[in-house]
Amino acid sequence: MCEWRQASVHRKILKELKKEYPVLFSHLLENEKIVFLLMKQEPVKEPPPEMMSRMEKIEILLNKAGYRIRFESMNKIDPQLLIKELELSYTKVVDIYLTCRNNPRAVNVHEFRKEAKDFLYQLYFFKPLNIPVVKALEKKLDVMTQNLGRVNDYSQLIKALGYKYPGKTNIPAMDELIIRIREKQDRYFAKVWPTAYKIFCPGQKLVNILGFKLLII
Repeated sequence: MCEWRQASVHRKILKELKKEYPVLFSHLLENEKIVFLLMKQEPVKEPPPEMMSRMEKIEILLNKAGYRIRFESMNKIDPQLLIKELELSYTKVVDIYLTCRNNPRAVNVHEFRKEAKDFLYQLYFFKPLNIPVVKALEKKLDVMTQNLGRVNDYSQLIKALGYKYPGKTNIPAMDELIIRIREKQDRYFAKVWPTAYKIFCPGQKLVNILGFKLLII
């Protein structure tokens, strides 16, 4: 299903770029990869029986896991253990944030987004301890990870276009298109970094960010 989504995202982004830069795209009419990605794909055929069987098993497992979590008594869980595990997740995000900030390669950005989303989902269990602060933090993380997702979408498009620099067969129009794509990424990064710094800057304590003391738990 990942490939289906990627094809749809590539097409949507290219259509947006084509609308914004029509003159530029008039010089890329013979680019086979762009033509292919802009082409509306055929309706997806029904998955083969083996895949359908695996999907059904996955659905059953997810429903069972969701049921168990739903009726799990939080009162029986050691609060010290909970906060310790959340701190481990937070430390992991801080580490990948530093890696990404010093070397914003596509793979690092993608990993930063994944770890930040994991941390975001775990925060849900701590919301009752300080609803306004945790809720505000969740909102900031959600917006940040969405912007990182857009950066990743553009990176995947560049990859799909097979662009590399320097390249022997690159034409000026393709170089310009990639620059335009990089500009889009820069704008999303400009929204990401200030938020990421406030939340994941090294030296901060998680309990201070969450707005409660460990003794309260």
